[in-house]
Amino acid sequence: MRRARRAGVGRGADIAGLEAITAIVSPLAAELAPLLAAATHRRRARAGSLRFTYGRVAGEPVALASTGDGARAAGERLGALLAAARPRRLLVLGVAGGLSPRLATGALIAAERVVGADGREAPGPDRAWLGRALAQGGGGKITGGTAVTGDRILVTPRDKEEALARALGGRRGDDDDAGPPAAPAVIDLESAVYAQVAAAAGIPYLAVRAVLDPAEEALPLDFNRCRRTAGGGVSGLRVMVLAFLHPPLLGALWKLRRRLRFCARRLASAAEELIAGRAPDALGEAASAAAAEPAARGADAAAGRPELAAAAAPRQAAVAGWRAGEPR
Repeated sequence: MRRARRAGVGRGADIAGLEAITAIVSPLAAELAPLLAAATHRRRARAGSLRFTYGRVAGEPVALASTGDGARAAGERLGALLAAARPRRLLVLGVAGGLSPRLATGALIAAERVVGADGREAPGPDRAWLGRALAQGGGGKITGGTAVTGDRILVTPRDKEEALARALGGRRGDDDDAGPPAAPAVIDLESAVYAQVAAAAGIPYLAVRAVLDPAEEALPLDFNRCRRTAGGGVSGLRVMVLAFLHPPLLGALWKLRRRLRFCARRLASAAEELIAGRAPDALGEAASAAAAEPAARGADAAAGRPELAAAAAPRQAAVAGWRAGEPR
């Protein structure tokens, strides 16, 4: 038995090889920590530089990974995860900045549409899964909205107001606007990239973001100064150095960390409900449509993007195997 487990045979291997898996990703490990802690039958795995975990959430098989923040890491590592785990669907979790007024810390937004940093709309989420998320999010637990992917972290209320106006075509999204109220909007660094990689792989996805900093609030630090590269993630070491050089920052950063943990718990609770409330037939229709549509869309998205090509390679076998109930 020990040899079998060392060779990857056992409960973890059953999850990895014989069942239809839901991939769950977040940019930061802290965003995924409560859900990872709640997962059972955990087994660690690796795909290139990405370390991830097979397990069960709400009794369902999952593969959980934090990709790193920023577009480059998010795209490359999600591509590696999809190629290795060959999931049937993808759930994106993470925090975001509020763009719309009066979105409180911890508010959960399921992306009905995703807009990239270039202003173009990214491939949309699975409509059936999104519909169930909004229906089961009774009492305003999960609200539909727009996830805007930026190329930089927005620091001030003015930054957020301008980004909201661009996302809504010049509208501010408040009560003074003419016309029907706009759907709430949030901003992050990765959602559009996640959507593009999932679409190239023919995998239905859903993205849920929790508001970390409301639109009316400035961040305590310009985190863009701490990013490793222009499109990369934030260096924790650089944040610590700046905090120690400017002691008044410590209290504000500690408060932001507590907020992050609160948002992560909200996301974990929502994810457990979303995983438990699956409806295979509805998702199957979406997955089949994605696999059957002409390959041009995925090929165009993958051009010049190795992470998209890696994710797209196993998509036909993964979707077909799940639909037929065959081992993959």
